[in-house]
Amino acid sequence: MEDTICSLCTQRKGSPTGYQIGFFSYMSQNLYINSISKYKTFVYDRVETNAGSGYDVNSGKFTAPERGLYVFHTSTTAYNRSYSTIEVVKMVG
Repeated sequence: MEDTICSLCTQRKGSPTGYQIGFFSYMSQNLYINSISKYKTFVYDRVETNAGSGYDVNSGKFTAPERGLYVFHTSTTAYNRSYSTIEVVKMVG
């Protein structure tokens, strides 16, 4: 995965600053929860790549260092016949 991200960063064209931007992070432990409130932020505490320094490992938030199109991929697993829904949201302001 890290090689793919670095490859995409290298191919990036049209950047006003020429910076490479991309990150790859994951949780180091399973997160066991019975229920969570709406809009809980999951913090992925292991960071393998953080080109452009947009991902904050303390808050779990990504701040785009410049304007552009960004693509995110996430996955989750639910156990014991339960279900899980995750949203990636853009905060405005």
